[in-house]
Amino acid sequence: FYFVYMSVEQKLQQQEKSLWNEEEHIDLPSEDAVDEENRGVIFLGRIPYGFFEEQMIEYFSQFGEITRLRLSRNKVTGKSKHYAYIEFKDEEVADIVADTMDGYLMFGRIMKCKRVPPEDLPANVWKGRYIASDKKGLHMRPKLQKTIEKKKVQQARKPKSSEEIKQLRLGLLERELVKRQKLKELGISYDFPGYEASATKEEKEAAATAFASKEEDSE
Repeated sequence: FYFVYMSVEQKLQQQEKSLWNEEEHIDLPSEDAVDEENRGVIFLGRIPYGFFEEQMIEYFSQFGEITRLRLSRNKVTGKSKHYAYIEFKDEEVADIVADTMDGYLMFGRIMKCKRVPPEDLPANVWKGRYIASDKKGLHMRPKLQKTIEKKKVQQARKPKSSEEIKQLRLGLLERELVKRQKLKELGISYDFPGYEASATKEEKEAAATAFASKEEDSE
């Protein structure tokens, strides 16, 4: 059983290594022995896009010294999973950050922030952590990232069919009806041409039917 287990484990390790070409691989830092006494860790959730490792280092350093940071990323694409663990040199600083940042609105997202006791930290929580000196911990594969961006551009430039244009126009009209209804409920008498001005009779009726259907479902 031991030899079978070792054989399977070796195969898994080999498969993991084969996911990366040498020229694309970014080595992760080894786990150094550190003095963790009196350090404080926070969990930061619902992190908005654009708030990455360098931005977090710059932002949270105003509270106190950061000793370790790991933004969870997809191992294949390198995209942020929108949560991170941040370790501060002083646990008092971590308490202040948790109280200050929990429920904080940033880039349209209400973030979640809480203190994490050492015993509640996930195993290998710092594996692949960010190191500012050489930016290790960023698992982005350059070639794959270029492919992803190219596909996004191609999708954006792809001509829309008549049915897609129709659905897009109906969606705009429906959202506009929601805005008009909210203004009416607030007692605001304000009329504006909007998308309704250029819509056909058929489009107006279809949008009104969809809007009424959603209103009934919400009641």
